[in-house]
Amino acid sequence: MTLKKRLQFVGVCFILFSLGLLYLQSNHELALTQRAMTEVSEGIDKGDKAFPISLKKLSGENIELAEYEDQNIFLFFFTTWCEICSEQWNHLQAAKNEGFMDGTKIIAINLTDEERNVDDVIQYAANVPIDDVTILLDEDGVVQNTYQVAVVPTRLLINKGGIIEDRAYGLMTFNQIKESSFFQ
Repeated sequence: MTLKKRLQFVGVCFILFSLGLLYLQSNHELALTQRAMTEVSEGIDKGDKAFPISLKKLSGENIELAEYEDQNIFLFFFTTWCEICSEQWNHLQAAKNEGFMDGTKIIAINLTDEERNVDDVIQYAANVPIDDVTILLDEDGVVQNTYQVAVVPTRLLINKGGIIEDRAYGLMTFNQIKESSFFQ
């Protein structure tokens, strides 16, 4: 083999080797991109995985959000002095009576550090018109800060996979519940 042919052979090998490295690198980047697209980070917005919550019920029993991961969750932040929050219960009860809440767990988180005292919350809870609701106390505001709740009511619709499908402020009416694909 002549020197010219050897140099051509080495040149072709070098080019093929370089192209192979580029190809391997591009596959690696593609794998990273695909993995990043399938992993969902925890957060507070639509599409995020809901942050873990561990709070006490009115009875003192500790509850974790993960206990309800096999159900859709209507997560509702409220205070006793919020008039719109009080209206929300009636809309939820109407939707429940019509079967729209079947398969959905209603979890209401009281922003207890925004209240005068826990006794007000206990008295308020006794008059909530829904029998199957879990009321939790955020006594030190940790969950309120984690979920950046600045307005009541704030509600999150969390699916069975723990992903936040919707986050909104204000009243969710019976008609909005009825029309929402989340409750179907």
